[in-house]
Parts: sequence; C-alpha cells; structure tokens
Amino acid sequence: MRAKAADYLIYDEGIEVSCSPKEGLSNGDTVTVTVSLSETVAKKVTGESKKFTVSGLPEIETVDIFKDISLRYEGIVGEYTMVHLDKLSDSQIIQDCHFDIEPESGIENGDVVTVTITNTDVLAEKHLCTPAETSKTFTVSGLDEYLTDSDLLPEDRIRDIIAQYIPTCQKEDNPIFTYSAPTYYKSYFCVGKEDVIGADFNRLLVYACYDEYMDGEYRWTVYTPLTFRNLLLAADGTIELEYSNGQSSVFQTSPESVEDYMEKEYIVDEVYIEF
Repeated sequence: MRAKAADYLIYDEGIEVSCSPKEGLSNGDTVTVTVSLSETVAKKVTGESKKFTVSGLPEIETVDIFKDISLRYEGIVGEYTMVHLDKLSDSQIIQDCHFDIEPESGIENGDVVTVTITNTDVLAEKHLCTPAETSKTFTVSGLDEYLTDSDLLPEDRIRDIIAQYIPTCQKEDNPIFTYSAPTYYKSYFCVGKEDVIGADFNRLLVYACYDEYMDGEYRWTVYTPLTFRNLLLAADGTIELEYSNGQSSVFQTSPESVEDYMEKEYIVDEVYIEF
C-alpha cells in the first residue's frame, strides 16, 4: 500500500494540466489544454496538448436599458435643483441596475446630465445581459426660473393690475388731513443683488401716488407700491402675475426715496407702462 501511495504522489506532483485562455470565452472560441510532465512521470505517461471548441455557453443578450428610464428635474433655478431618475419597468434587470448621475443637483435649463450604468458586471453574471449603451446624456428642460428680464413682463396684465390698484389707494379725508385722487406713478422691476443677504430674487413694484394736505396745505406726495415678489418664468414662457398676490406695506414721500429704497438691495429697471 505504501508503494502505491508513493506512485500516486509521483503522478500527483509530476502532472500539471493547464488551459488557455481561461476567461472571456464565447461559443466557438478555441481553448488549448496542455498536459505538462515531470521528468520522472514522462517515462511512464505521454503528455500532449489538445484543442477544444467552446460550446454550450448561454448567450449574452444586449439590452437597451435607457429606454426604460427617464429623468425628472425638480426645483427652481436660482434655488436648489436636482435630478431624479425613474425606472419605468418592473423588469428585474432594470431594477438591479445601478446608475451614477452627474451632475445630480445645481442644474439649470440647458445643462447636460450624464447617466452611467455602474454595475455592468453584475448584469452580465446575474442576468446574462450587457447594456447596449453604458452611458447616455440628457438635456435639462422644464425647470421654472426666477424672472430676470423685465422685457418678458406681461404689460397688459400690469395695466389690469394698475386699474385695480389705484382705487384702493384712495384715502378718506378727515378734519386734519385731506387727499387728492390717486394716480399711477411708475413701475419698477428689481433683481436682487448677489451680495445682499435676505433680498428677494426679484420684485415688481407698481406705484400709485397721491398728495396729502394738512389743514388745507400741501404736505407731501405719497408714493405707495403694490409689490410682487419672486416672479417665476415657467418653462412654457408664461409668468404668473395675479393682483391678489401683490402686497402693499410701505410708502415713500419723494421720488428720490422711492429709488433709494430699492437700490440698496436691488438692481433696478424701470418698466414703462402706458396707462
């Protein structure tokens, strides 16, 4: 028994079997198997190489992954914006896909977002498939933006607002103070300065004015604005501007103070409205 065990050990240590290539095989490929012998074993066993044709491997399917995903863009340009990826199929292949999105936040309309599949090896091993594309680019669209161009303001809508606002500015006389009929003064569009903390992104101020008299003598002219804050330019180019959204909480008593009030925090542009 000891002799037989020694013989087996000689064969075990003296025979080496190798094959090449070992990886990345497809049906139809050729694999060479080589038997290498030690000098002792070569006296009793014949070594050789033999070629084998690969067959029976399951085929790898090419799958269009990106037809089953879509991107959503959320937020308002100028504030926090981000990208969301939606999987449109319940297919396990799609559900098992991992995606890298770059950039994933801080986006604006017109930006390019690149989506990359990061686990193609898992898809090949688990689902015997490979993506037709491993990455794809998408152009951002559909985000609302804070309005920065006064030329886009709807002038007809501002005229309607002026017509609604002026009558509300009529002050009632009393034994001490009397007031003239209010009239339209001017409109201004303001964009917040970048270095000012707490400023709105933009403002539209529609001013009415009237004269105030004390004991029958002219005291000053009051300039009172109806203020609309943070107007949005929608993706379809429309601007929501409703009278009910305006606020009136301040007033000035000279044209100079009107502009001084705005220019501290805003870049000011007069909007010329015929009324």
